[in-house]
Amino acid sequence: MNDLNIDNALAVKVCAAMRTNESAIQTIIKNTRLSLQEKREQFLTLNSEREQKVRALLNPEQIEKLSRSMMKYIGKKHLIRQDSIWALKQQERSFQQQGSKRTQDSEAPVSQ
Repeated sequence: MNDLNIDNALAVKVCAAMRTNESAIQTIIKNTRLSLQEKREQFLTLNSEREQKVRALLNPEQIEKLSRSMMKYIGKKHLIRQDSIWALKQQERSFQQQGSKRTQDSEAPVSQ
């Protein structure tokens, strides 16, 4: 939070705003009656509410810095998970296959 140039009182408010929906998120995760789509919609709603609360506390420059900082943090955590690494490798293979198929298609003789 030091990068945002905010005092301790505001930092406490921002942290509280960012954590407001933690119990609701856990409830959604544990709810086996909800479909994945319903869970996703509820997560998106909670995320939007949290974002509005944080945006109300910070100026645009601080919001941008916080966003960049969070993306760096999430990115690093995401990349150390083995399932994430596997998924990224699968996605890379898929892109490579699509790229080679396009190359083959463009090199194929045109029939007239």
